[in-house]
Amino acid sequence: ASGVHASSPLAPARPPSLWNFSVKAAHYSAVVRQLVEDGLVASRTVLYDLDAIDTAFQALVAPFPSHFEHRFTVASCPLAFFLRRAIENDVGLTCTSIVEVQHALRLGCAPHKIVFNSPYKSPHDIAYAINASVEVNADSFDELELIRTHAQQRFQSNFPECTPRYAGELPRIGVRVHACAHEGAAAVGIPLTKANRARLVQAFVDNPWISGLQATTCAGGCGGNSDDPMRQLAHGAAVVCDLANEIDAVVGEDRVQVLHIGGRLAANFDSDDVVPSLSECVEALRADAPKVLERNGRSVVTEFGQYVSAKVGWTIFQVEHVEDVAPSSDASTTTTAVVHAGADLFATLASDGRFQHRLSLFKSDGLSSTADVAPQQLVCFDSDRGVATRPVTTLPRMMRGDLVVLHDTGANAMVQGLGCAPAPPVYGYRKHEDVLKMVLLKPAETPEQVMQAWG
Repeated sequence: ASGVHASSPLAPARPPSLWNFSVKAAHYSAVVRQLVEDGLVASRTVLYDLDAIDTAFQALVAPFPSHFEHRFTVASCPLAFFLRRAIENDVGLTCTSIVEVQHALRLGCAPHKIVFNSPYKSPHDIAYAINASVEVNADSFDELELIRTHAQQRFQSNFPECTPRYAGELPRIGVRVHACAHEGAAAVGIPLTKANRARLVQAFVDNPWISGLQATTCAGGCGGNSDDPMRQLAHGAAVVCDLANEIDAVVGEDRVQVLHIGGRLAANFDSDDVVPSLSECVEALRADAPKVLERNGRSVVTEFGQYVSAKVGWTIFQVEHVEDVAPSSDASTTTTAVVHAGADLFATLASDGRFQHRLSLFKSDGLSSTADVAPQQLVCFDSDRGVATRPVTTLPRMMRGDLVVLHDTGANAMVQGLGCAPAPPVYGYRKHEDVLKMVLLKPAETPEQVMQAWG
């Protein structure tokens, strides 16, 4: 077979998606009132818009060509109900630990739609994943050797002579490469130096069981490349596509069957808008990596996490008490409202250390607060990470018993363990024709469960 792929013409550009899967602003008040009426308001409560979740996964799939596959990053939202919605919307799961792999399998995700991407895989982890038919991407040449060793033991044969006998029984095996071409660039993946590139090509020649490439890029751009995450995505896609074509040409057949191009788009925490759109992501690929949009027999796999889940969830918590402090007799009074949610629950800090989430305020009866407005600033204290703040915003003055809504908390918002604080309850809701239906998705953690976790 030829190492040069026969390609069909590019599909015409799709119109930008009109879907905005962010929680609808009109829903907050109705849901808060329902929680109050049903006596379900805890010191802190996590909520998810179930319709928005389905829309988010549909919006993820719609703009891309049919040869694209999509994976959701389990670490962004490991809640079982959320991962089941991904699976039911034909979106697979990316796992960064072997326990996440077990979690995905337990929830019914097809093994071939699970990608095990941990940068640190023990021999036991690799054996478990391969035996479960889960796709594995090696992070180094050493991990490739661990995979070879396990396959030899499993099939009691040697590579590559007996490969045809059992290659079909192995899951997809790939290699993660770093699109930056210098050794110091890579925190994960094999940097594409000249020497490593030649070694990778030879690895595919020597090992017919390797069938995939995964791209990763620097957080700030590679070799002068833009720090725009969509441009980074396209740059990494172009790099692995060119490498795949080189490998196929050297091997003399269509060896590289899978290209993992990642995603890594951050959510927009500044408004209700879902920006950038995934249609814009496709256009970035069309501009900088058009070959990945060609239907040439390869599967292209994306991976999104926070971008998909952050804006479909929110958290409500009570103001425990309010303190008025004047540093001196001639200084203005500072009012501090103390609440039961902070660094023990939310990990989504901006790169400059700011707390990113927007706030809304309701009274204890569930109605919007009508108190006088004043400039206020959210301060989140973590004894290990220091103080994270949000820029000053204007809100009604807070009073004890008020209910604070923190927006866009659907991702990275279940950070447990700090201060032995129990995990809050998680509710889901749907609103159809003015009828609001709520369901308990995960009960609050009990103190006994917290203590048991610590032995």
